[in-house]
Amino acid sequence: MEGSNGEKLLVSDAMDGQTWTMACDIKVEDALTQLLQKQMESCVVVDKNGTLRGCLDLRDLSAAHMDGRKRKTLADILTQPPFQVSPQAELLATLNEMKKRGLRTVAVADGAKLVGELRFSSIGSRLPALVERREKEIEELREDRDRKDEYLGLVSHDMRAPLTVIALSTDYLLSEESAKSLNQDQKSFVERIRRNGEQASSMIHDILDVVRLEHGFRLEYHVVRFADLLNESIQNLQVIAAKKKITFQITHDQDIQVNLDPNRMRQVIENVIINAIKFSPQGGQVSIRSWLAQKADGAHLAFQVRDQGQGIRKEDEAKIFEAFVQTGTAKQSKEGIGLGLAIVRKFVEFHQGTIELDGGWQKGASITISLPNASLATSIAPQSQAAPQGPVILLVEDDESIREFYKQSLEDYKYHVLEAGDGAEAFALLQKNHVDLVLSDIRMPNVDGLELLARIRTSGNTMPVILCSGYYVGLENDLTRSDHRPNRIIDKPFKVKDMVEAIEEQLRRLKQAS
Repeated sequence: MEGSNGEKLLVSDAMDGQTWTMACDIKVEDALTQLLQKQMESCVVVDKNGTLRGCLDLRDLSAAHMDGRKRKTLADILTQPPFQVSPQAELLATLNEMKKRGLRTVAVADGAKLVGELRFSSIGSRLPALVERREKEIEELREDRDRKDEYLGLVSHDMRAPLTVIALSTDYLLSEESAKSLNQDQKSFVERIRRNGEQASSMIHDILDVVRLEHGFRLEYHVVRFADLLNESIQNLQVIAAKKKITFQITHDQDIQVNLDPNRMRQVIENVIINAIKFSPQGGQVSIRSWLAQKADGAHLAFQVRDQGQGIRKEDEAKIFEAFVQTGTAKQSKEGIGLGLAIVRKFVEFHQGTIELDGGWQKGASITISLPNASLATSIAPQSQAAPQGPVILLVEDDESIREFYKQSLEDYKYHVLEAGDGAEAFALLQKNHVDLVLSDIRMPNVDGLELLARIRTSGNTMPVILCSGYYVGLENDLTRSDHRPNRIIDKPFKVKDMVEAIEEQLRRLKQAS
């Protein structure tokens, strides 16, 4: 039986604490007398070897005692084969079986050891208490999980700050201007730092996504061309592919646009392709194909990624999308922690899509993903790439090193930047200065980003506000409880290009609305 939270109630939850055992050769009247003297409702009957022969209760014994036929011992009235259950059996299934067999009592045994009995008559009054107890246990487990998730979120947030500084610093050192002063060995070491920093950041991102998926998730939908999204993902993975000299064969049957969350779907695409690269041999090829599939609920984007590896055994196919599970040669791999494809499946399901695996044992595996809300692409006017002409950006970030880098980067794009270390300082600057857009961290001391947003909106100011944050437990709840919505949320760590594109998009919308 299940409680209201879906937790199963077991036989052990309702098992009677006291069990009386009688030998099967005892006389019926003696057994009846003993039960009455001990005020017991039932007994378990065993033979001289201790083997279970069945269960009897007072009504059985009274009926046998009153029966005119000659039945002298308990063995004479035990005509049914014994029925016993384990303490781990489901309570509801056991009750149904007892009803079907006409049994009022059943023996509970753990292997060969008798551990108790279960009486039909006593269960009804105990069920509410059992359900209440189980629900309390579930709530305690949920609270314990939330505490652990919150701790994980706090630790990861602290880890992301130095990783962000590492990423920004290596980007700067590898920029066209700075790279001129580095020799080849120095460039090689900086590149290694960058790659390992990205790998550490990716692992943290995967862990946090698993936590985030447990606590609910919100998608930010945009219409995008799939070819563009795929090309961006391929560019991000060129370094990984180059290590194994992997080439890509890309085929688009049609030019397709689809309504989805670009950031999350890019994560899906990259995880699936990384998986294909991992299992393809040195110098192999990863094939990617997309097409428009017509289904009962409308047109879907379908795309398939196929590797040239040894494939996946049939018995392992069902495990491939489980968290922390690696199969086959992946068990010897040190890349990742087995979360990528579990996250992929969740993100696809959130998009109301489907994902299918063809293990292709000894031939190469393929993953096919189908997403709704697709159509043939229409021509979209390209976004202007002209450099901004001095809009004022209020940059709010409590980490001084990160704030300094973003300020310098924004000034390189001809923005005028005002700085603040928290929301209180930022709001004071807003009172004295003209500002076109606010770019703010969420988690900060004193006044955080959400409170700053509330102060801005309640003051009547409608300027664009972009909030930035690494994921932490409670982020979705904080955003949901807030009475005010930011114009955009971007995940940390992010590249300067992504930050500038988000700012340009909001300023462009502001200009169009005026």
